[in-house]
Amino acid sequence: MVKNDLEVLFDLSYNSVWKSQFLCIKEVDFPLYLIQQSKLRFKPHQIVDRVLLSHKKNFAFELKHSKTSSIALDRIKPHQIKFLNDFEQFCGSGFFIFSFEGLKYIFLINIHQYLKIIQHIEKKSINMSDLQANPTILKISQIKINAHRQKKVLNLSSILFPDQNRIENFLNLNAQEIDR
Repeated sequence: MVKNDLEVLFDLSYNSVWKSQFLCIKEVDFPLYLIQQSKLRFKPHQIVDRVLLSHKKNFAFELKHSKTSSIALDRIKPHQIKFLNDFEQFCGSGFFIFSFEGLKYIFLINIHQYLKIIQHIEKKSINMSDLQANPTILKISQIKINAHRQKKVLNLSSILFPDQNRIENFLNLNAQEIDR
């Protein structure tokens, strides 16, 4: 399966920063294998793109990437919303991560925030400006973790590690926040 830029960035962030504290479950390809073997002509619904599990806290993420400043709402499927809602109710926190204009603007939106926003949107897409106007939505920065190789990762420290003071504490590196 081809990954978009946001999925690549998320996986790099996991492998570089979060792997020691979380197990990552990615969108599973196993059902597709079964379909190919049995010649079925339908595709079952997948879970969300990424799930991070630990003994302390669990997170589910649906990643939506756009090269423009909007994301069509029909790209967000009812089973994704249901999974995030159920996950939040039973075992953790459910989020959308939206990236606009490539990876220039990235937003983290809790499933409940998303549902409130789409109740008030009377259009077929969610725009970057819809998210920027809402002060409760977290704009995610990227941080440089290796100045020599210019490696950047998602800064999700405020939700993944809320008990730690700053990103530098869990990275054990001299991380520098960058503005994109």
